[in-house]
Amino acid sequence: MRKYLFCAALLAALMFTGVSASTEGTPAAPTAGQLMQLIPAELQQRAKAGADLTDEQGLDAGGFTLEWGDHDGPNYILKLSAPAQGETSAKYGVFDFAAGKWRIPCIYDGVYCIPEHRYFLVVQDGDRSVCYEAEADGTVNPQPLPIDGNVCGVDRQGYVTLYRTFEESFRLYGWGDMITGTYHLRSLLDNHYQIVLDYVAGSHAPAPIGFRDGVAMIETGGTSLQSGKHEAYWADSTVGFINRKGEWIGRHDYNNIRSYVNDGSNDRSWGYRDGTQNIFWIVEDGGEVELDTISPEVFREKHSSWAKGAIEQAKERGLISENMQGYYTLAAYREELCSLLVNLYCKLGREAPALDTAPTFVDCERAHVRIAAALGIVSGDEHGEIHPRSRITRQEAADMLYRFTMLFREADSTAAPLYPDGAEIDERFQASAYAMRNLGVMTGLPDGNFAPDGYYPIEQAVAAVNRLYDLLSVK
Repeated sequence: MRKYLFCAALLAALMFTGVSASTEGTPAAPTAGQLMQLIPAELQQRAKAGADLTDEQGLDAGGFTLEWGDHDGPNYILKLSAPAQGETSAKYGVFDFAAGKWRIPCIYDGVYCIPEHRYFLVVQDGDRSVCYEAEADGTVNPQPLPIDGNVCGVDRQGYVTLYRTFEESFRLYGWGDMITGTYHLRSLLDNHYQIVLDYVAGSHAPAPIGFRDGVAMIETGGTSLQSGKHEAYWADSTVGFINRKGEWIGRHDYNNIRSYVNDGSNDRSWGYRDGTQNIFWIVEDGGEVELDTISPEVFREKHSSWAKGAIEQAKERGLISENMQGYYTLAAYREELCSLLVNLYCKLGREAPALDTAPTFVDCERAHVRIAAALGIVSGDEHGEIHPRSRITRQEAADMLYRFTMLFREADSTAAPLYPDGAEIDERFQASAYAMRNLGVMTGLPDGNFAPDGYYPIEQAVAAVNRLYDLLSVK
């Protein structure tokens, strides 16, 4: 994180030259001319190009800071605040670095990018948020949005998280002095500002309901607080995954859901239930798989004995991204095979397509999935979805491996001899399945069958990508 100092000549122009819309003592936002003088030329050029500048977090100005936020092309949400006065001093606006002007003045308590290049604006009025929409050119619709509550976040799809606050007193471990804790319930609104889900439990600090690839983990169902042994908790609540319609994906009777690797590098999740020692990998396409241990060390390197060499070799070659390293016997997600193949593509000396030219999907923002789609390795469906966190079947995996191979060379898809269960292979994937067998990249099971609808374990995907590396790196 780099920080830049405001030049002294402009400092006086910024300090206490006015007040913001509602917070006395907040410095007035710099004019467009002042702002362009304050920001180093290198950063201005990157902003004009639409680069991600969220790590460039601070233009320090003697107690005041100007920080980078989300952006839409060259239009950046900027935050002006006085840290010594707390977050209540913060104001937000949108600056267009291509045009060199403020699109939205820096007077709002919150600004968020929403679909169709629009903006969601928040003005805090006591214990409720008054919200507006602004067009891409900065024109604000003066009619407040039909939202009743406190906004704590809006995501890129325009989904709004509201919250309300409660206090509960309880005795720690059931004895001693009473302790009072602050708790939150949240509501999720869709991008038409209709309630999708209510009574979503929150932590001690309200936080937006975070979706990744169209899925969010939530705790909900409880409407009243009860005192427990260690803390207050929401009675009758349940934990699981939901989609953007607010529908549960699979089971949602878990006590808790956690990443199964302590350092958080792996984004798969496991859960457990009351009254059982069983631990389950929660699959985001609706299933669950019982695991045999909860030891993070074992989780990190759980694999079949035959796969150890292939996994170590793939690591040395830089083919396995860190967030894939873990429980290799689990079925691979579509996005995980995308990750392996995009890594291989680059290791073979090819340059990945630019992300800004890659296809976009309503349920996925992951760069390696979009790059894989740009290369023709995968494609979305008629709804613009690619289902990155669905478990991939063997015939789907064969098709991805085949499409990747064809970027480098031809592949013989002669179907002789036939697999005993060859008639079960989808017509779309017949050539892929036999081509990968003929190259020795992906063969059948020990019983001779292909098992097209069986899931494809991560360790087998790693082994196949290793074989492709050996095959395609031969000069």
